[in-house]
Amino acid sequence: MPHIHTKSFTAPQLPAEADGVTFHKIFKNDYATPDYIVDTTIDNKKFFTWVKPSDGGFLIKAEKATRPSPNYYLQMAINAFAKLSNVTIEHTNIPEVIKKNVHLEAASDSALKTIDYFLGDFSQGREIAIEVGFGSGRHLIYQALQNPDVLYVGIEIHKPSIEQVIKQIAIQKIENLLLLDYDARIFLEFVPSNSVKQIFVHFPVPWDKKPSRRVISHSFIEESVRVLKPEGTLELRTDSENYFAYSLSTFLDARQTQITVKKNLDAPITSKYEDRWRKMEKNIYDIHMLGRETSPE
Repeated sequence: MPHIHTKSFTAPQLPAEADGVTFHKIFKNDYATPDYIVDTTIDNKKFFTWVKPSDGGFLIKAEKATRPSPNYYLQMAINAFAKLSNVTIEHTNIPEVIKKNVHLEAASDSALKTIDYFLGDFSQGREIAIEVGFGSGRHLIYQALQNPDVLYVGIEIHKPSIEQVIKQIAIQKIENLLLLDYDARIFLEFVPSNSVKQIFVHFPVPWDKKPSRRVISHSFIEESVRVLKPEGTLELRTDSENYFAYSLSTFLDARQTQITVKKNLDAPITSKYEDRWRKMEKNIYDIHMLGRETSPE
């Protein structure tokens, strides 16, 4: 991610503006380490710029939970804050010329949403399908093109993946696909009951050393049961033996569920990683959970 490393840092007087970026207020945390959070706005994008100790100096970057896409918003804000703070730059990975992609910006405004967008009736009467962690977007885009009457919501926190799919939305003029940079486990709480046709969780990070970070959990399954229509499906696809065993046990813990387990069956579309794993003769597991009940509103 874009960043600037500097040997020293002194907080500037705010509010202030530099190069089209507005910095409203700065908050200092002295509890553990002296880091700073800066309330930032650029082109109606609101997020936090973050200054934290690093390698004997300070790192200026975007706070990850609020950072917007496309990436050039972050590059512009970080450069502007460094200029406003009058720091001496030791190292940066931000290019000298920050290029705006007009097509990417237009598609971003229409397709990339904040969580606030989903507080209302975002489906507008259409069936909903959700993919958690869409990666390259190959499967998500394929589904959206094959089913133009279904509204697809892709959830991802990896910025390059988001921008890659935004570009494809612009190039292929896809109108039934929305993207969200958010925690999928929390997002389901915003979704109305009995409104979702499909939930895809394809090749999630196994998190073998930090299982609490796994997408599949008892609470995630409970929320999935609530939001799924009767006969709707939650589909997990994984190459991890550990994740498969863990997930199967977790699905079976549900009070009432109907699941189908498949192994090494062909899918209509595969990712480049799955193609590689198949050449390596790795096993691919699918667990499909069928929605069986109508949940309270």
